[in-house]
Amino acid sequence: MTQSDPKGIGVKNGIYQCEIIPDLFSNPEGFKNLLSEFTIKYDFDKNQIEPADLDFEYVKLLKKAKITDIISYSPSLREFQFILSSKAKGLLEGLNIPNCRFYTTKLYDYNGNQVHDNFYMLQTSYLGYEAINFEKSIFYFGSEISGKRYQKINNYEEFRKALDLNPILTTEHVGIKKEFVNSEFINTRLGGPLVSERLWDRWSNFEVTGIKVFGRQTALVE
Repeated sequence: MTQSDPKGIGVKNGIYQCEIIPDLFSNPEGFKNLLSEFTIKYDFDKNQIEPADLDFEYVKLLKKAKITDIISYSPSLREFQFILSSKAKGLLEGLNIPNCRFYTTKLYDYNGNQVHDNFYMLQTSYLGYEAINFEKSIFYFGSEISGKRYQKINNYEEFRKALDLNPILTTEHVGIKKEFVNSEFINTRLGGPLVSERLWDRWSNFEVTGIKVFGRQTALVE
């Protein structure tokens, strides 16, 4: 799933609706250090980091951005998926999501007026490579336009060798080992976020806005 539909989010960039403004935080330097930890310094092999007393104090909507239940933002941070309305957060909290955390987020419109609804940044840890069933995953080099060259990969070692030869390796289908899945909202090293059918049904039935299915990748827990 993603939020990249311009019609749904109101902005032509098709990627994000708002921007984090660290200079307007009470501790700008502290937050900039956090930005570094979750971008250029991010290490997938570390355990999930829990920021202490973190609030996203100033997040500003772009000029024509729509306020949806799931809001995409910039700059993108590893683990921090998107901003949720209280409605979307409430539907998540009623499910099994031990790998998720929420952080209070203050949202402002383009003119600097605070949006007086409750919003939360969602943080989700990544499943490690040990959770990937490489034999049942599908990989390819190339693209839809230039043509796909499928690459059979049986384990992590073969995956690393393939990346060393050509880092532009795309995962078309992610096979996930059932014993590693303990949440209804997950991220993997090869793609995501991925949600359970129960969560998808909840968000669909309650008409959660800002969702768009990313159809170029599939996943299956086996």
